[in-house]
Amino acid sequence: MGARADNVLLVVLDDVGVDRVRAYGVHPSPAPTPTLDGLASEGVLFETCWATPFCSPTRATILTGRLPFRTGLGNVVTSKVGETGLSLDEWILPEVLSAGSGGVIKTAAIGKWHLGGQADPAWHAEASGFELYSGAPTNLGPPGAEEVWSNFYKLVHAGSVHVKQYATTDEIDDTLRAIEAYGDDPWFVHLALHAAHLPYHAPPDHLHDRELSGDPADSPAAHHAAAVQALDSGARSAIAVAIPCAGAGIVVGIASSTNLGLTFGTFVTTLSGGMMIPALLLVMIMVIVMGMGMPTTAAYIMGAILAIPALDKLGVPQLSSHFFV
Repeated sequence: MGARADNVLLVVLDDVGVDRVRAYGVHPSPAPTPTLDGLASEGVLFETCWATPFCSPTRATILTGRLPFRTGLGNVVTSKVGETGLSLDEWILPEVLSAGSGGVIKTAAIGKWHLGGQADPAWHAEASGFELYSGAPTNLGPPGAEEVWSNFYKLVHAGSVHVKQYATTDEIDDTLRAIEAYGDDPWFVHLALHAAHLPYHAPPDHLHDRELSGDPADSPAAHHAAAVQALDSGARSAIAVAIPCAGAGIVVGIASSTNLGLTFGTFVTTLSGGMMIPALLLVMIMVIVMGMGMPTTAAYIMGAILAIPALDKLGVPQLSSHFFV
């Protein structure tokens, strides 16, 4: 790792093929996925790639960088008595990032894990290397049990929590809470959504625009497309925070290495003549301009990096400075 550690949000979708994502252009009527399409247009879109058609082997490969025959996971990890999942001896992404950054990078796994077997501890994700795991480890329920999408149990630090909101929303909310809790610390968050895996279901109306009715089993394609649109709608909020926070990580690195915060503080005090009201006006304008188009949390982080040293030079208590920003 270099002197600066960036933030990474890794989002994994479940049972979502290229035909469901509009950016790939392989289906005549894909689900609306503006968030994913936007990432594809501004980043890299892989058109030649392979994955196993099973849940656990693919997840293990993503986290280890090793093929299934090397990890020993060639099929789905089940709840059969005595079955184990991914070996705790495997070196996975959070361990690599933590070791490479000297323990600076915070790590969290949110959502579906599906790498721990019946014989593994309930805290398998955390035992594997994540500092925090929050989510329902395996599939939410069998086909036909659509109600489980808004009525299920998840683990938080291996403790059971009853959830009564839509799973995709809950997983994204957990992701946002983790990111906000890390503040200025660099982080790696692995968000593995249960969507759009079985059971087929009708997501909350505000997350999709499909006309759905009747038993989901009678129109599985429409219900699956609605679940994909719902995850795309929900992911918009997570990505809206993650991208500016990644930018904030860059600002933190620059501010630390160049003393930009102190330089800005000197600029403010000099331009204001050391007078409180003009200095506060200058800081206010800076925070408003920097915060345009950003979520509140990200705008606050970036504003605080530059504004707090300036207010500190004027003798403003730090708590008051934070409230002002």
